[in-house]
Amino acid sequence: DGKIALPSGESKWITGEDARAVATEALARVTDARDSAMYMTELAGTYLAAGDNRRGMQLLEQARQKSPTFGNSNDPARLDFILAEANAVFGDGRSAKSYLARVSPESPIDSAVVLVVHSLTFGYGGQLDSALAYSDRLVNNTTVPWRQPWAHRTRGIALATAKQCDRAKTELMQADTSSVEVLTVWADCEMQLGHRAAALALRDRAMKSQEFTFGRPALIRARVRLAQMK
Repeated sequence: DGKIALPSGESKWITGEDARAVATEALARVTDARDSAMYMTELAGTYLAAGDNRRGMQLLEQARQKSPTFGNSNDPARLDFILAEANAVFGDGRSAKSYLARVSPESPIDSAVVLVVHSLTFGYGGQLDSALAYSDRLVNNTTVPWRQPWAHRTRGIALATAKQCDRAKTELMQADTSSVEVLTVWADCEMQLGHRAAALALRDRAMKSQEFTFGRPALIRARVRLAQMK
């Protein structure tokens, strides 16, 4: 299940099949390129959630052709970042760097966001050294007050992907532990370490959260993983 914006401007929690139907209907009606890109991205997310990664990536590429961004003009969602993360999480990771290279920071705060996205993408893609290097750069970026918890998150994810779960747990405990992304990666680590009860407790905490968007590939992965965790 996930949250999707409806053509009316409202949002509601619906199943993946419902989300696909809503996004498909919206695509047939909208004429604005940014709105088309948004609904196409949501539609792509439903395919990624269903395990059809090829179709999901195709739709994201088509969304990028419609518009490089969508959403709030003050904080737009960037298709290149979404494509990079999707490639790292659901693809082979080989194209992630090329997507990241297409976006340059537009402000000091934006530069910190760019560092976060790079670190997360390289972390999910299994490129530990690059992920940690960008995380270190984030810590040294004093333009944002939130750099420390996000640095712990990106390091934890990168270390967990590299199967270094003891180190990953140390980082994740210092991140935002209300985050579905953090809780899922942490639960995976506990399971890998043989701590099933601890893993399931973290899973249960994560499943109570309403943090979700079909526009964030890592959150799609998290929800799929939580459903699989027994």
